[in-house]
Amino acid sequence: MRQWYHYLAHLFDPDPDYRSTVTIDETKLKVEEAEISVWVAVDVETFEVIHIKVSPGGSVLDALLFVKQV
Repeated sequence: MRQWYHYLAHLFDPDPDYRSTVTIDETKLKVEEAEISVWVAVDVETFEVIHIKVSPGGSVLDALLFVKQV
């Protein structure tokens, strides 16, 4: 995820004064025979949860859209 972010960082125009470091994680869960992905972004310094997203898949497009929302 970090490598994709740095590769596409020019698309997001981050505000470095507000958050210096954010970590993003994806977890796959099985719910009633269906696999879903739970994405979460957390500020590393304050441990504040910035954004959460649940998607039916964990594709590259889902990752890109999540990072853009964050």
